[in-house]
Amino acid sequence: MKKTVLLKAREVTVHFDTIDGTLKVLNRANLDIYEGEVIGIVGETGSGKSVMAKLILGILPMPPARVVSGQVFFRDGDLLKMSPKERQVLKEKVAYIPQDPMTSLNPLFPVGSMLIDAIIWKRSNRSLGRYLITRRFGPSRREAAEQAAGLLDKVHIADPQDILYRYPVQLSGGMRQRVLLAMALIGKPELLVADEPTTALDVTIQKRILQLIQEKVREEKLSSLYITHDLGVARSLCDRIYVMYAGTVVESGPMGAMLEKPLHPYTVGLLQSIPKLTGEPFDGIPGQVPDYIHLPSGCRFHPRCGEPTRRCAMEEPEILEVEPGRFVSCHRISSGI
Repeated sequence: MKKTVLLKAREVTVHFDTIDGTLKVLNRANLDIYEGEVIGIVGETGSGKSVMAKLILGILPMPPARVVSGQVFFRDGDLLKMSPKERQVLKEKVAYIPQDPMTSLNPLFPVGSMLIDAIIWKRSNRSLGRYLITRRFGPSRREAAEQAAGLLDKVHIADPQDILYRYPVQLSGGMRQRVLLAMALIGKPELLVADEPTTALDVTIQKRILQLIQEKVREEKLSSLYITHDLGVARSLCDRIYVMYAGTVVESGPMGAMLEKPLHPYTVGLLQSIPKLTGEPFDGIPGQVPDYIHLPSGCRFHPRCGEPTRRCAMEEPEILEVEPGRFVSCHRISSGI
C-alpha cells in the first residue's frame, strides 16, 4: 500500500544575516513525513534541527533568517509561498510542543484561562471581533471550559477542573508539559512537532511524557516530527530518523536499520558516544559543530571525521539512496571505499 506524503521539504537552504556576517545554517536539507508516521531529527546542539522545525511551523524570524532556496510542501501547498492568511489556516493543522515547559506558559494567567482563550480563538477563525464577543458572552465560553477540562483529562491530569484554576508556578515540570501537550491537541491537528519536549525534565518524568506522546500520536492518528539529540529517545518513538550535522542531512532511514548498521561516520560517532550500562568504554566525537560563518570547505563534517579523503575537503557530497529507504551523504560511501 502506497503511503501518502503529508510534508515534503526539498533542497532547503536558510541563511541568517547578522552584523558579524552570514550564517549559512540549513544547506540543501530534505525531509519527508508520511501520514501516521513518527519522524525523528537527531544531532548535536547547533546542528540546525530547531531551525528546520521553526521553518515548517512558520515561526522562523525573517529577518534575520532568509530562505535562499528550496520548497516545503504540506499536502499540496508550498509553505514558503503561502500568504499570511493561508499560513493561518495551516496552523490549525500543525501543532507544536516547545522545548522548555518551565518558560512556555504565561505565569500571569491560570491554566484554564490560556486553554479557554486558545480554544475560543480557534473557534472564532482567528477573527479578533468574533473572538472578543464569544469570549465575553454566550455559552461558548462554558463549552470551551468543558473542552479544556476534557483535554487535561485526555493527557492524564488528575482533577482537571481544579488544575484549570491553577497558575503555572503551582505545577511541576511534568504537569506543565502535559498542559502544553493538551494545548497542542486543540483543533485536532494532523502534524505534531515536538522540539526536545523532555529536555528540562528529570529522567522518570521524561519517560512518562514520552509514553504519553506515543499514546496521543496513536490515538489521535497524528503524524509527528520529534526533534532530539538523544538517540535512545528517538529509538523508542520514531519510525524513521534524519541525522543532521551543521545544517545538512547526512543520513536518513528506518530507525532499526540505522541503529543496526549506521553508514555515515557522524552517525557512527553518535552511537559510539552513548554510555553503556555494561561499563564498556565509549568514545565521543572530537571537535565541535563548526562556526556557521566560517564553514569548512567540502563536506562540513570532514574536519572531525576519522578517515577523511582528499575529496572530502574539496567537494560537497551529494545525498544518495544506497539501499531502499536509506540515504547517505558521504564520499566514502558513494565511491565504495
